[in-house]
Amino acid sequence: GKPVVEFYNRIGVSAAAVGNHEFDFGPEGDTPYGTPGSDPRGALKARMREAKYPYLSANLSYKDGKPLDFPNLYPSTLLTAGRLKIGVIGLSTIATPVTTRPEFVKDLTFSPGAESTLREAKKLREQGAHLIIVVAHAGLNCQRLRPDAGLIRRNGDPDGPCENREEITQLLESIPEGTVDAVISGHTHT
Repeated sequence: GKPVVEFYNRIGVSAAAVGNHEFDFGPEGDTPYGTPGSDPRGALKARMREAKYPYLSANLSYKDGKPLDFPNLYPSTLLTAGRLKIGVIGLSTIATPVTTRPEFVKDLTFSPGAESTLREAKKLREQGAHLIIVVAHAGLNCQRLRPDAGLIRRNGDPDGPCENREEITQLLESIPEGTVDAVISGHTHT
């Protein structure tokens, strides 16, 4: 993950969502996983410390309720662009436990994003955010040429109908209109 963080630092990324592959690298350095005292997320934490931007994930928590101990990790951030205050909420895919090495995330929970989005959007609006953007490393599949049953269509959706079982579609269907102004998602590469 080191080259990615170096690149993001150089191009001036303002914030990044925590994705499933951030958990792939295990302990930092040459310490093998499973060595007593090794941190299965040591490499991720080292990259977070090197980043000149915040990592975001509002739906990540420890299963036992302990506070997260990841450096430079926040549920959301408030950015300024000219005279605009832009709230950015990060979400991580709920599929992370099956799309990375499960032993590296076995003590973590990746919750569906609606509750955390509502909480963070309210907090950011109270802090004066004019716009709220969700930056999500979570799935969405839209089909330009397949208006099948089981797909939803939004007015003005440039990618056509979107599968209603996908994480981002479910998020948008479960939060009140106007909660967020935009969603930028990755993970499924559509």
